[in-house]
Amino acid sequence: SAGLTTLAQSPAGNVFFGETSGGFIGMVTNLDGGLKDTRVRQALAMAVDREGIDKAAAGGAAAPLYTVASSGSWGYAKDQFAAAATEIEDMPRSLEAAKQLVADAGPQPTITIAATSAQPEIPIVAAEIQRAGKEIGLDIEIKTIPEDSYNALYADAAAREGIDMIFSVWQ
Repeated sequence: SAGLTTLAQSPAGNVFFGETSGGFIGMVTNLDGGLKDTRVRQALAMAVDREGIDKAAAGGAAAPLYTVASSGSWGYAKDQFAAAATEIEDMPRSLEAAKQLVADAGPQPTITIAATSAQPEIPIVAAEIQRAGKEIGLDIEIKTIPEDSYNALYADAAAREGIDMIFSVWQ
């Protein structure tokens, strides 16, 4: 977001925005841990402030993403994909409903999410997920992993041991 602000304020040119296939997503990597229960995953999805993440991580230049793939990913059947995405986006951000889902799920183990400074958005998103989880009654721990070790999380099950969620930027 700092780079965007600098470019937008420069008299040397213009900044243009358009649809992209990129997206920043959290991937559940352990269905035996704190994210095992579907209600917990749904509660977190309902509690996270996506608009706040956009402002903090992208300076307001991104659109909150509710699906795994962004609208720019679809080269065909755009109407069908747009309708499905709208249905998912219509899930309201509701802390009360999220708290109820967590209560219905019962006591949960600590959720561990991996973060790294390799991409500046990751610590921002991790902190928001931790904040949202705490607000609805979940214990979320952030495990900071050095930049040179983070990529191993994508391919090495041993590296992901004890981690329930990792983040990635998809292009």
